[in-house]
Amino acid sequence: MTDHPNAGTPTFLKTIRQPTQAFSVAVYLIAGIALIPFFRYQVNTDGISYLSIAEKYLQGNFRDAVNGYWAPLLSWLLAPALIIVRDRFLAMRIVSLFIGLFTLIVFMHAARVFRLKGWIRRAISLAVIPPILYYANIQFTSDLLLAGMFLLYVTLVMDSRYLEDPRRAALVGMSAAFCYFAKHYALPLLILHLTVASLAHLSLKPITKVFRNFGISFMLFLCVSSCWVGVLSIRYGQLTISTAGAYNMASIGPSRPPYPMDKGRLVPPPNQTARSIWEEPSQAGYPPAWSPLKSTKSFIYEIRLCLTNLWLIVRYLHDFTIFASMIVAGYVVLLFKRRQSWIVQPLLALLIYPAGYVLVRVEPRYLWPMSMIMFLMAGYLLSIVTRKRSFVAIVILSFVALPTLHLARARNLNADIHATSLQLHDAGVSGKLASNGNWNGTLYLTEYLDCSYYGYTDERSMTDLDQQLKKYGIDYFIAWETISPTLRDYLSQYPVAATLKEPKLKAFKLH
Repeated sequence: MTDHPNAGTPTFLKTIRQPTQAFSVAVYLIAGIALIPFFRYQVNTDGISYLSIAEKYLQGNFRDAVNGYWAPLLSWLLAPALIIVRDRFLAMRIVSLFIGLFTLIVFMHAARVFRLKGWIRRAISLAVIPPILYYANIQFTSDLLLAGMFLLYVTLVMDSRYLEDPRRAALVGMSAAFCYFAKHYALPLLILHLTVASLAHLSLKPITKVFRNFGISFMLFLCVSSCWVGVLSIRYGQLTISTAGAYNMASIGPSRPPYPMDKGRLVPPPNQTARSIWEEPSQAGYPPAWSPLKSTKSFIYEIRLCLTNLWLIVRYLHDFTIFASMIVAGYVVLLFKRRQSWIVQPLLALLIYPAGYVLVRVEPRYLWPMSMIMFLMAGYLLSIVTRKRSFVAIVILSFVALPTLHLARARNLNADIHATSLQLHDAGVSGKLASNGNWNGTLYLTEYLDCSYYGYTDERSMTDLDQQLKKYGIDYFIAWETISPTLRDYLSQYPVAATLKEPKLKAFKLH
C-alpha cells in the first residue's frame, strides 16, 4: 500500500481560520444560541447524574464525586460552567453547545484528513450542523463528547505523520486517554483499536518505526488513563476501570432481571446529595450474575443477543443515512483498488467501535461517532466518483433530514414537566419523594424541585409500602394517573398538597 501524496494536513487550530470553515462555525453558534430557549429545561436521566456529580466537585465532596458508573470528563466540563452560570439548566445547554462546537471543528479538520476538497468539503461542513445540534440538544450525555474525541483520535491515527513524529504519537495517546475520560467504554475499545490500527501501518513504514510510535502512544494512553483507574480503584477498594460494564452485562442476562429501581421497592440514593439511585446504580446491588460460558444455553442466548444487536447496528446506521451499506461497500472496493493505507482506518473504526456494545445492548446515541465517520467516508467517495451536484445533494440530505425533523419535533422538550414542577413548588412539595410509577417523569420533577427521589412502588402490599415510606422518611408521594383502590385508601389518611389535571397527578404530604 502507498500513502496518499497529500497526507500532510493543517494543524487542528488552523481549521477554523479558513473563511468557509469559520462560516460554518458562525452558522452553528447562531443556530445553537437560537435553539437554547426551545430546550431551556431539557433534562434526562443520565444528564441529572452528570449534573449532580459536577455539583459535588464544586462542593468539595470529592469522595462521592468519584463515580465508577459515569465517566468524569463531562462533569469536569460542567463544574466550571456552574460557577459562571448559576442556572444549572442553562449551564448544561451552554456546555452541550460548546461540546457540539468542538465536535464540529474536529469534523471539519477530519474532512481535510479525509482529502475532501472544494465545494463538497464546504457542503458537508454545513450539512453536519443539524445532526450535531440534534445530538447536543436532545440529551445531555457523554456520547457527543466521545464522538468528538474519538473522531479526533481517528484522524490523528490516519495522518501519516503519526508514524513520522513521536510528538504526533504522543497526541494519539493523549486523545485516546481523553476518550476514556469521556466514557469508560473507550478504554478496552481503544486498547484494541490502537493496536490493530498501528499494525495496519506496517505496510507503509518500517516495523521498528511503527512499533516505536505505537509504544509511545500506547504507554502514554495507559499512563494517563491509569490516573483515573487508580482513583476509581481506591474509591471501590479493588482494581476498577468502570462499574458500568459489569452492571450492564448482568442486567441483560437470560432471566431479564429488572433494574433495582424497577423492582417495585423504594431504593435510597447512594449519597446525601444524589438525586436518585441512578447516580450510582451498582450501589443498589447487581442483578443476578451470569456468564455466557456457564452453560450451552447461556452461550446460545449470548449469540442470539449479539445477532440482534448486530441487526440493530445495521438498522441504526441506515437511520443515519439510507446509503450506509453503499458507503461501506464502496470503501471496501476502494481499499482494494487504490490500496492506500489511510483508507483502511475508517473501516477499522467502524468495525471495532461497536464491538463492546454488541455484547450487551445498542442504542442510537452509542453510534454517533460512527455516523460522523460515515459522513466523511461518503464525502470522499462522492469526491472521486461523481461531480453531479444533484446526486451529492441527495446523499448529503440523507444524513441531514431525520436529525432536522427530530430536532424540530423535540422543541420545548420537557417544558410540560417543568411547568408541573412549578405548580408543585408553589404547593410546597420538597424533600424526599416517592411515586407509584413514571420513574423518568418523577426524576425530572425531582431535579426541577431540587429534591431527592426514592423510586416507585408496585402497590402490592400497603403494609410493606407503609414500612418503606416510614423507613426512608418520605415527605411527599406523587401519585400519577389513575390510583388503584388499595393505594387510594392508604393515601386517604394524608392531606393532598396538589392536584393537577394535566398531567393527571396528585401530591400527598406524608410529613
